[in-house]
Amino acid sequence: LQRVADVQADWPQEVRLLWRVLHSRSTAREVSKLWVAAPYMLQDTSSEAESAPIHEIFIPGVVAASGTLSRSLQRCLLCNSCQVPQKVSAASFVAACADALNELRNADQLREVQAAGPGG
Repeated sequence: LQRVADVQADWPQEVRLLWRVLHSRSTAREVSKLWVAAPYMLQDTSSEAESAPIHEIFIPGVVAASGTLSRSLQRCLLCNSCQVPQKVSAASFVAACADALNELRNADQLREVQAAGPGG
């Protein structure tokens, strides 16, 4: 990792943020900033879902980010058919998406939740 740290300064900001997400070293503010600037970097664009989900490889880092994720990112995690990896606990996933879950519940839209874990 030291060699990576030596060259990171030369990387574009979005790439540095993506690396931090991938290695679970980012804050919710950083993840949300990346989501606003370049959502396609986090999304699985090969998915056949109507709206591209967050790529499974990034979900652990997104969920582990300290702080509160942007509502639009939370909604994407919940409603875009994300495949949540087994190493992400249901409790941590729900905690990371709490604000969007409350909004969906209050608007009687919980039926829009379309996330799946191991085995579907």
